[in-house]
Amino acid sequence: MRIAKPSQSSPVQKPKKILKRILYYFLAVVYIVGSNAITFFPVSAAECAAVEFVFARGSGESINGSSYQSWHTTVEQRMQSSPLSYHFYELGSSSQDGYQYPATSVSGDSSGVINLIGAAISGGELFDFGKSVDEGEAELKAYISSVLTQCPNTKFVLGGYSQGAMLVARALSDLDASKIIYVATFGDPKLYLPEGKRHLLKKPDACYGRNLSDYRINVGDCYAYEGVLGSYRPYQPEDYSGKIGVWCNKNDIMCSSRLSVDNHTSYVTDNLYDEAASMIANKISEFFGVYATTAPKALHEVAFLVDNTISMKQEQKKYKNAIGAFAERVIKSGGRIALYEFGDLAQNVKTLERCGFGCEVDEFKREYNYIDANRGGDDPESALSGLMTTMNSLKWTNGATKSIVLLTDAGYHDPDFDGVTLDNVVERSLQIDPVNVYIIDTSSETDVYSELVERTNGGFIKTNCSADDLWGQIVSRPVAKLKLMEYQAEVGSALEFDASDSYAEDGSDLHFEWDLDGDGKFERLNASSVVSQTYSQDFDGYAQVKVTDGNNNSATMSAHVKISDDKTSEELARITNFSSQQGEQNEISFSTTGQKVLLTSEDAALGWIELS
Repeated sequence: MRIAKPSQSSPVQKPKKILKRILYYFLAVVYIVGSNAITFFPVSAAECAAVEFVFARGSGESINGSSYQSWHTTVEQRMQSSPLSYHFYELGSSSQDGYQYPATSVSGDSSGVINLIGAAISGGELFDFGKSVDEGEAELKAYISSVLTQCPNTKFVLGGYSQGAMLVARALSDLDASKIIYVATFGDPKLYLPEGKRHLLKKPDACYGRNLSDYRINVGDCYAYEGVLGSYRPYQPEDYSGKIGVWCNKNDIMCSSRLSVDNHTSYVTDNLYDEAASMIANKISEFFGVYATTAPKALHEVAFLVDNTISMKQEQKKYKNAIGAFAERVIKSGGRIALYEFGDLAQNVKTLERCGFGCEVDEFKREYNYIDANRGGDDPESALSGLMTTMNSLKWTNGATKSIVLLTDAGYHDPDFDGVTLDNVVERSLQIDPVNVYIIDTSSETDVYSELVERTNGGFIKTNCSADDLWGQIVSRPVAKLKLMEYQAEVGSALEFDASDSYAEDGSDLHFEWDLDGDGKFERLNASSVVSQTYSQDFDGYAQVKVTDGNNNSATMSAHVKISDDKTSEELARITNFSSQQGEQNEISFSTTGQKVLLTSEDAALGWIELS
């Protein structure tokens, strides 16, 4: 079968990313394939959908694999309350005009490794990998054409992961942009972000928050410039302004400047499909003017940390119903709940996880009942250690609003017996973008927690609170968003902070405050959603924005800022003079400017080679 080459050019890249390409030769990605089958039904003229959701999976993934299922599930959750009709299709699930996307594997056996090497040396354009991309692109075009023939008013939302992201991005210039509502790509090996280009004497524009591509939605690495297989230029074709969003994990070897394979395979577990689904739902609502809600529904994650000392026995019972009802409501809204208990490290009572994120309502209520308040009752307790353990143990979702609710009747050790201080807890809270700490303080010692609450932008929950009280204060908040989560610059440089993507779920106007010097105090009041700051000395800390809605509910988001007097741009380590020899022993030789090299086989890290 001969497949015509797409019209969009994609020149083979010069070998300027040698280290990443060498690693790419030896790395093979293991994909987790889900077990839930999804049945596909062809679209008939009598069943025209308002929206078609089309997705292309990554290399080696099976039909109905984890990436597609996450796409399907999260988008459908957002669409269930919509009056619009919709339909899902996964490329490769059937033949379209003779084309059927195989998602050729680059792992597992010798043929997979050959495909990987072929992709690397040709920029993903030739050999079996290139044929797979061609086939998928042809199927995508044929499917869209077939649907539009029967249903000319149908609109499309496209998504793709890894190899699938490549083919979707490459097809765009040949598609009618008026038929496309939105395109979401994840881990695209041909991503292009011009703001990530390195300069001789200064860092990329992205590190200053400048000239960001409008399709840059969640890209953690300010050095991300082009993918490991080169780049499509322009990445956003004419007429697609505001219709494309890219997700690239901070250390993803395929699309960032860094070298993590795990980061490339974690888009499902990091819940980034859920973040994209919110964006997609909002775009659909704007396009059709049909709103199930006034804004995309925010994802809320709440962990309860319960004091298990003996003085809390009656208090635990007192709040049992309110906390259980609140947990049920959060889960039903699409959020996640966790439960931990803590005591006093002085009595060797360590923080214990009762159920992590993902626990269901019945499990949460059962585990809450199992908390046995029979420990020592001295005051204070190890609340700081409990907070740190809870924050470190949970896998928080990027972009979600995050809260810990502390139920206690005692103060805290500072420092705690494991060395954790209040400053440590606050810093860790900001690192997780941030985690706001709320206190149900059943004692009269409210002032003890005032600094913790203020510095983590949490709050005090009134005693005798109900589920509605918890919901109103913790969940009914606006969503704070920053364009960048990481800034790097030289002393004297101006940085731009952009929180214009923040929103209130009730649609009310937002009020912005900024803390740009990392002291936990918001010095810029009544500010705009975009501000600039010049740092006159070295700084390594967190800037944050607070957004407050019309009901006086607030939320925060933080970003890491590193300012130094180093005027030069970072240089990647390079590998040159690479050669290999096979025999009784396999040998490779190379020269490198790096201090050590990570040796991998498929997806397994074998260890570091230290170099002199």
